[in-house]
Amino acid sequence: HGLGEFRGESVALGSVRCGGDEIQPLVKSIHGRQLAVVFSGEIYNEQELIRELGGQGHRLILKSAPEIVLHSYIQWGERFVTRLRGVFSFAITDGTKLYLARDQMGVQPLFFYRYGGQLAFASQIKALFQYPGVSTVVDGEGVAELMAILPARTPGYGVFRDLEELLPGHYLVYDGRECRTECYWRIMPRVHGENYEDTVAAVRELVRDAILSQNADGANASMLSGG
Repeated sequence: HGLGEFRGESVALGSVRCGGDEIQPLVKSIHGRQLAVVFSGEIYNEQELIRELGGQGHRLILKSAPEIVLHSYIQWGERFVTRLRGVFSFAITDGTKLYLARDQMGVQPLFFYRYGGQLAFASQIKALFQYPGVSTVVDGEGVAELMAILPARTPGYGVFRDLEELLPGHYLVYDGRECRTECYWRIMPRVHGENYEDTVAAVRELVRDAILSQNADGANASMLSGG
């Protein structure tokens, strides 16, 4: 197990890792700013981002996903998350301001709880219960979620009273006073005007690109499904 923590002026981060060599939070000084990050998931376009950041003068030592996220945040600001391809949830802080983000499709979970001018967050609901003051009450809406909707769940709702889920394709910024949530990605409907041949070619390219982007380690595999 790997245990790590970062304590800033008004923000603290902690992480428990059951595998892997990297201990988080990753803390680094970049362009005169000390930042810390906890990251869960995977970024598929790491090499592309490393090249772009290198071209902007950034020096990455570990070339890991958490380090790429920190440098990208410094280089491109809050909406840098639009450049990420992958499945992820993470938190960044400079010790006073907190930035949370979740991947476009919501593969990686991220829950938070606000009360009394404080905000607690975690990748698992049970972790939030370790924080003093977090409610474990299941109200009427929570019962409806459990009895009528499970195994699915209403997006953004955490079942327990006042416990929220950061929506897919969103990021959150909290400075101790204001809690602001922004949508950075959504599926936009449009009229399909392409012919059959162009549609087949476009879908083939999308599938090919999705496979190659997740095959960075060079391993090859195939999947057969009868479902």
